[in-house]
Amino acid sequence: MPVELEQLFGTSAPVLARAFDEFPDGVAAFVPVHDAAGALVDFRCIYANQATAAISGVPAGDLLGARLLEVAPAFRDRGPFDAYRRALQDGVPGDLEIGFDANVAGERIDIRLEMRAVRLGDGLLVTYRDVTTLRHGEDAVERMAAIMQSTDDAIVSADRDGRITHWNRGAERLLGYRGDEIVGRRVRRLVREEDFADQMTRFRRTLAGGSVERIETQWVRRDRTLVDVRLTASPLRDRDGAVVGVTAVVHDITRSKRIESDLRRSNAELERFAAVAAHDLRTPAITLVHLGRLLSAAPDGDAETLPARVRELSALVESAAAHAQRLVDGLAEYARTAQTPPAPEPVDLGRLAADVVTALGAEIEAAGATIDVAVLPSVLGDGGGLSRVLQNLIANAIKYRRDDAPPRVRVDAERDDGAWVVAVRDNGPGVGDRDRQRIFEIFARAHADDDVEGSGVGLAVCQTIVEHHGGRIWVDAAPDGGSVFRFSLPERLLEAERR
Repeated sequence: MPVELEQLFGTSAPVLARAFDEFPDGVAAFVPVHDAAGALVDFRCIYANQATAAISGVPAGDLLGARLLEVAPAFRDRGPFDAYRRALQDGVPGDLEIGFDANVAGERIDIRLEMRAVRLGDGLLVTYRDVTTLRHGEDAVERMAAIMQSTDDAIVSADRDGRITHWNRGAERLLGYRGDEIVGRRVRRLVREEDFADQMTRFRRTLAGGSVERIETQWVRRDRTLVDVRLTASPLRDRDGAVVGVTAVVHDITRSKRIESDLRRSNAELERFAAVAAHDLRTPAITLVHLGRLLSAAPDGDAETLPARVRELSALVESAAAHAQRLVDGLAEYARTAQTPPAPEPVDLGRLAADVVTALGAEIEAAGATIDVAVLPSVLGDGGGLSRVLQNLIANAIKYRRDDAPPRVRVDAERDDGAWVVAVRDNGPGVGDRDRQRIFEIFARAHADDDVEGSGVGLAVCQTIVEHHGGRIWVDAAPDGGSVFRFSLPERLLEAERR
């Protein structure tokens, strides 16, 4: 043991050295180094424990006898050397915290150090603590606190007894209470009386370690008005992992709820209009059909005896009447489809497709079409609606075909990002880029100038049905010609039913 250490610690030096060896913090002892003129120019290490070696990256044996500024030259400019000198000369303990990013004995060290130097006899005892992780954690907490305070969403925390412990500025804006008014009060005052039992059930479930995700409800503002909110609640844990409360992120959905309500009302009005229009137009369309037939009826029963102009006008009236009838029927179908769909149930798409192929047997045979149905999944949905989607898409693939090749249609499905995507591929003339969005609008047709009968309603009906299922429908060009109509059905719906 160095003689200087015994001079500093006295007869207790061996005992103290053994005790310091077990310290979690760094401990080192120094004696001053003077130049020929007697000026203090450095400190020489006479003791360093293992924690000091770990912090500095220099073995304890190499530290003994080493000069401070030779091991850590940056200490001269970063403050520690001056703090050590003042502690030695004035006897005032030097407390210092520095960010240290410099060389120590040739190795780069990047840490944050908390140091304390005290005079001991003619030397110094210095303790070192690496607070890098602690400060990083504090910085992270401060950043998180700043985010929580600045976010527009309300963030509310409560202890296990339901007393509010945290209330950010978003909560102040949304619910009207200042933090000093509400912290310490029970969450119950934010909850409608009729919702309290359900809210307590969710609160207890979260305290048990679960979570509540995306619950839509109403909370009570300070002025006793209601606000529509969507909240997510999670357990709040202490450093040992024990649940000490609940924290919730509360998002204001009042505006979206109002827009949703307006859309529902508008949709309901459109549905009523479509139903009434379809009903009121049906009689004139039927009348036109009868009028056309009357015009083409010859007194002697032989239509050929009628003047050519009469026969031409009769054919035009009948054609227009038939088209009007198709539009009326399509409008009625669209109105029915736009209504709220029935409760979903498991649907075997493979069986559904097989039934559709059977129902379209006559059209398939007449067109010489080939229909290939791959293995299709079961989904949760409206069987009648999904049957209409498949029937419309397959029928269109048969109807809109090329003149030089019989229709070939393939129906398959694949998983994609939490959904089943069903594809109906054909080898027809395809759909132009400009028409790929437009054809899903009611009464819109990609081939309006051809001889194929149609009302332009089928794809609009398909889109409405698919959107009722939470999916979407679109069309792409097939790599080898033709089109690929795809629609998605969220798989999570079926998973939710299984739970």
